[in-house]
Amino acid sequence: MSSVLPSSFSWGFDPKIEDNTNDQFSKTNNQQRSIDNFTSERINQEALASLQSGASLKSKRKHTEDDQDSNTSTPRKVIHKKSDKFRVAKKEISHKRSRVPRIVGQPLPTDRIIEVLDKKNLQHLLTNLVNLHPEITQDLYHCAPKPTVSGAVDILANKVDNILNDLPYKVDASSEYAFLRVKPLIDDFLSALSDYTLHFLPPVETQPSNSLEFLDSATNLLHKLPNFAKLSNNYFKELAYEQLSHTWCICLKEFIKGPNSANNAALLLLINNNWEAKLKKHNEDSNNKLESVVEYFREEVSWLNDEFREHPKVSNNFSPHNSPLHSFKTKNLLNEFR
Repeated sequence: MSSVLPSSFSWGFDPKIEDNTNDQFSKTNNQQRSIDNFTSERINQEALASLQSGASLKSKRKHTEDDQDSNTSTPRKVIHKKSDKFRVAKKEISHKRSRVPRIVGQPLPTDRIIEVLDKKNLQHLLTNLVNLHPEITQDLYHCAPKPTVSGAVDILANKVDNILNDLPYKVDASSEYAFLRVKPLIDDFLSALSDYTLHFLPPVETQPSNSLEFLDSATNLLHKLPNFAKLSNNYFKELAYEQLSHTWCICLKEFIKGPNSANNAALLLLINNNWEAKLKKHNEDSNNKLESVVEYFREEVSWLNDEFREHPKVSNNFSPHNSPLHSFKTKNLLNEFR
């Protein structure tokens, strides 16, 4: 056939030979692919068989262990994992905590509230209670202990000390500035003085000696109040002296002519305790603001001067240091006034 074809168509190789070569390569590739597929299928079958054999062995071992456990008399020890132990312990702890009773806060009892309060807060509490419930005022009077003369005098003395300590140092103590600075304190002292004075008057105070004792100390405290240059700033102090002068006369009259006095023993007691000198001293310190008290006392003891004129021997023997009140019977009578 090559001889028939022209030379231009002679390419140097036979077309049929090339086709045979391609067919050979394709056959070779197909064979290789079939071998690879067979090999992979063979490997998969072997792996599946091994897994099945392992599972069967595991099941056989499990059945064997179960048979051994059923045949043995002692129970098998169960081994818990660490996480299981933690979970059990946590459950037990939570179960124990649930048994603890619940404790909640509660307010203090009334006795503890009063116990923890200081004097200022306790006064504030009682004042608020009385303002909210005025009907308990009478109960407060009955339940509260009776104020003593010494206790009342101590309170007034503290108020006077506060006034004197609050006066300015670099400014004249009698100036207008000093008065305005201590005016609230003076008002507080005079208000307290009025309240305590009324409390120690009869019939609230049944012992006239307590009334006189309080007036003596209260008048001494009033003397300590500062005097100011402006006369109007001394108005309330002057008014306090005027009120005390009337109070002195009332208490002296109750002491001398009261129901407990007998045979002028009370008046003799006043003379023996040198009350006339005390009243004169108060009058001098107040710039004669208590002159009426001194006059009243002189009128009451004037009968003794008449007795002394009629009986000179008695007048010679009687003195504050040599008094007829020193006898035994008179001492028993004096105890009734104390």
